[in-house]
Amino acid sequence: MESREPNLDRDECALCGREIGDNDDWWNLEVTGGRPTGAARYWNETFCSQQHGAEWLGRPLPEAERSNTGITTSWWEPVLTVAVLAFVALCIAFSVLGFVVTVNHFVTHWW
Repeated sequence: MESREPNLDRDECALCGREIGDNDDWWNLEVTGGRPTGAARYWNETFCSQQHGAEWLGRPLPEAERSNTGITTSWWEPVLTVAVLAFVALCIAFSVLGFVVTVNHFVTHWW
């Protein structure tokens, strides 16, 4: 079986190669697989029929062209996560402080 580029444009069936027009029925199949090393493999194929998709999926998968699912992280994501968690902790601290002050005020002035 030959290795194919992911068919992202719905232009032809990944199994038989039949061209799929705008008015034709089509089926898209996305498969993600992982490896023990953590590297993900990704396939996105389009088929002219559900039977062709099932037949393609029943065969051994070709070697994936991509090594990840398109999810990337950058340096600011952990920084933003820490900032949001610090903000949430600060809101909780102020809520607890407000509750303690309110209870203290109620106890000292009403009893």
